[in-house]
Amino acid sequence: MIYCIWYPSGGFGHFVNAVLCVYGNNFVSNSDSIVFSNDGNSHKFPLTLPKYNNKKHNLYDLSFVNETQNYTVLVDNGIDDESCDFLNHFPDSNVIKMCYSDVTWPVVAKTYITKAMNSNLNEEISVDQESWPANEQWAQREKFFLFLRDHEFKNYWKPDNNTLNLLVDDLMNYNQFVDSMQEINLPLNDFSEVYNKWWNSNKKYFDSVIVAQDVINAINTGQAKSLLQVNDVWTQAVVYYFIWLHFGVEVPHNDFSDFFEDTDQIKQWLNV
Repeated sequence: MIYCIWYPSGGFGHFVNAVLCVYGNNFVSNSDSIVFSNDGNSHKFPLTLPKYNNKKHNLYDLSFVNETQNYTVLVDNGIDDESCDFLNHFPDSNVIKMCYSDVTWPVVAKTYITKAMNSNLNEEISVDQESWPANEQWAQREKFFLFLRDHEFKNYWKPDNNTLNLLVDDLMNYNQFVDSMQEINLPLNDFSEVYNKWWNSNKKYFDSVIVAQDVINAINTGQAKSLLQVNDVWTQAVVYYFIWLHFGVEVPHNDFSDFFEDTDQIKQWLNV
């Protein structure tokens, strides 16, 4: 059986592919070692079938495929292309679709820019100096927030009834990852050591979401939590984005140009 791993940018498809090949049941693999680069990708893991790209229209010789074994193929059309043309090459395959929710959209946005585009957030989401006071942090924070709230990619890569869906959210916890793979009938042997290496290499992309989740939890449970240590402007914007997600209101950016000092200040503003 061929499993097509269909994914947006960010390296998540490569990681799931490597884990399946090494730790899945009856999967063909060209290696038993998974290593991670400085930016957290596992692109050096050798593929069992050539990567499919909709723009290059690879030709595949599947005559050697043993029907009693499982094979993976990466479907890398890019984050802006959710077309299913690859099914013409693999009509009888199972499709694992890597998806993300509103919660992990900031993770995918950051990995897309830093990994796939080999760029950085400030360069790709820049402040228009003619319209915005570019040297002010609140202006860049608002620019990041508007990107997270309004960019069309936010609504891409949702679960599909015709695919085996795996959320980027599930990768944030080892046990959840294992359980989710079990739910789509792809049990895995223990790979906790490799997962920990992956998490240590990729946690930097998730950190802002973890901070924002903690802020929302503190607000909902009445905890007083200092935010003086939240100095990264992208993380601050993700907190604003989570406030918008959970409470449906946008923080007036220039009114809170110094960001919030603690969660009590947010609660007072929200009047909750």
